[in-house]
Amino acid sequence: VAWDFEGVSYYETGFEEDVGGENRWTAISGNWDRSIDAAIEGRYGYVGKAGGEDARGIVEVESPVLDLSDTRNPTLGFLGRFDVPQNQVELIILSKDGDAFVEEERRSVLPADYERREVRPFAFDLGSYRGQEIKLRLRAALGIEDLRGIWLDDVHIAEPAPFQSLGGLWKLAGAAGRFDTAGLRLVSRPGLRGFGTLNTVR
Repeated sequence: VAWDFEGVSYYETGFEEDVGGENRWTAISGNWDRSIDAAIEGRYGYVGKAGGEDARGIVEVESPVLDLSDTRNPTLGFLGRFDVPQNQVELIILSKDGDAFVEEERRSVLPADYERREVRPFAFDLGSYRGQEIKLRLRAALGIEDLRGIWLDDVHIAEPAPFQSLGGLWKLAGAAGRFDTAGLRLVSRPGLRGFGTLNTVR
């Protein structure tokens, strides 16, 4: 199953403007900054590297409050590049409890076939949090190697238009090596049931 991102958008940032105010992303640990070097789409991205007072090599960043009160099937999407150990990146979801936000769950971010420093689109179903206010944290244990880090761009929460695979093998691919959402397309390869077909789900 795959999707496009042309549906209703509830939140998006490409870090093109300064990350402040209501759109503030808060560094919990490590050194985080808006950077031209972190740009995957557009001019800027957001990069986190080990540093500061944390000698463990932990980098962690927290999103602003994300209001899912008017959503039906919200999906988090972002473009990412990770130079980190395979099993050391987590998406932490916090929900509002009174005046505070408390941790609800942690999800592993990188799939088994991820190659370090590969640019890839990532997506996570947030449907179980519809109607709520949440925050997101991205956390990685980088160790002590100098060149490791996290690069983020084009973060959004949207109602994707889903597709259902009826056969074959489907994947998301980008044109000319670019993995921005505007250039994403669905690519079919022969599968056990012959060439792939795809139907939209209404």
